Amino acid sequence: MPENKLPLISVCVPTYNKVNYVERLLDSIDAQSYKNIEVLIADNSEGEAIAVLAEKYKDLLPGLIYKKNDPPVGMAENHNEVTKMAKGDWVKIMHSDDWFAHPASLQIFADAALLQNEAFFIFSGCTEIALDNFKQTPHIPTNEQIIPLQDDPLFLFNHNIIGHPSTMMHKNTKDIFYDPDFKWVVDIDFYMRFLMKYKKIHFIGQSLINIGIDNSQESASCYKNPAVEIPEYFNLLNKYSPEKIDNISVFHAFWKLMKKFAVRSHDQIRAAGYNGNIPPAILDIVNIQKNIPRILMKQTAISDYLMKKCFSRFIQKALNRK
Repeated sequence: MPENKLPLISVCVPTYNKVNYVERLLDSIDAQSYKNIEVLIADNSEGEAIAVLAEKYKDLLPGLIYKKNDPPVGMAENHNEVTKMAKGDWVKIMHSDDWFAHPASLQIFADAALLQNEAFFIFSGCTEIALDNFKQTPHIPTNEQIIPLQDDPLFLFNHNIIGHPSTMMHKNTKDIFYDPDFKWVVDIDFYMRFLMKYKKIHFIGQSLINIGIDNSQESASCYKNPAVEIPEYFNLLNKYSPEKIDNISVFHAFWKLMKKFAVRSHDQIRAAGYNGNIPPAILDIVNIQKNIPRILMKQTAISDYLMKKCFSRFIQKALNRK
């Protein structure tokens, strides 16, 4: 980065142990052809291994800044800590177990930032790589998915086409941060709030990021865990207003949530740890699904058809009450 010139992109790395993953990420940053960047590390680790590694890379990545969180903070707060350090026009979060797919990745992000003057939010496709067997799964959203996201950020409630934070880059607005009350839906919540305020997005239809999938990740402990997913989705709904259940993407998300955990009564919702208000529409979903054989509910086409019928009935009942 030229002296006395602010970087275009702040590459922000929240870390927690796994020094070998951080080293792989830093190597991929060093390999980038685009250099008008700064690299920032906020470290939640117990030991000093990441600090030693950061010192090693200061010659390769001039301007690298390392910060130790003492005491350690939560996952969302660590994202916020490293983002607040950023001086660049754009913030590029990179989780420590992810890395750039090829040396032109940052150049492509930078070109998009410079050419798409109205965009505040840029994201790309990615490739998930299982770190135990290196199985690769590409994820590149279609135009049919991008269009509804541009129209309504609540589309993400049901279908998170953006995916992992490492796939995206956003303007350094300094006014929207990750909510520490969430773990499982923390990314979705951030994306929705950001896109509700800064509506213009740009999608790069290439896989620019490799996403490392590791069963020791915090997200792995949340996945398919009703004690995490059920309360968080209800709390997310309450954050945006229970009335948002009349949005088909929100309704569909709860249809799938109740289906996923075979919820047959409101007692199961309470048992999962949610003690707040349950909107009548969600109780309708539970009552309908409990009378449908699981073998039918597992067939996506049938489930989606029934969801649409249930949603239409809910909307009609709401109109009749007016």
